[in-house]
Amino acid sequence: MYESLAPYLSSFFILFREGFEALLIAILVFTYLDKVNARHQRPAVMWGLVAGVVASLILALAVKQIAAVTHAHEEIFEGSVMLIIICGTVLALGINSRNSSRVTSVPITISW
Repeated sequence: MYESLAPYLSSFFILFREGFEALLIAILVFTYLDKVNARHQRPAVMWGLVAGVVASLILALAVKQIAAVTHAHEEIFEGSVMLIIICGTVLALGINSRNSSRVTSVPITISW
C-alpha cells in the first residue's frame, strides 16, 4: 500500500513547499506595499497572483499535451524546454536590470 502512495506523497510535498514559498513572497510584497504606503497597489498584486496561477495551469496543460505527443523523444523535449526557460529568464533579468537603474529604491528598516 505504501509503495503506491510514494509518488503522490513526494509530489504533494514538492507542491506544498513551492506553494509555501509563493505565499511567503506574496506576504513580503504586501508587507512592502504597507511599508511604503502603497496599499492602493494591492489589487494589482492580487491580479498578478491570479494571472500567475492561471498561466501556470495553462502552461502545465500545454506541456502535458506536447509531452504526450513527443513521448518517444522525452529527453529532447525536456532539454529544449529547459533551454527556452533559461533563455527567457536571462532575457527577463537583462530587461529588469536595464529598467532598474531608473527606479529609486526605498530603504526598509527593520526594528526589533
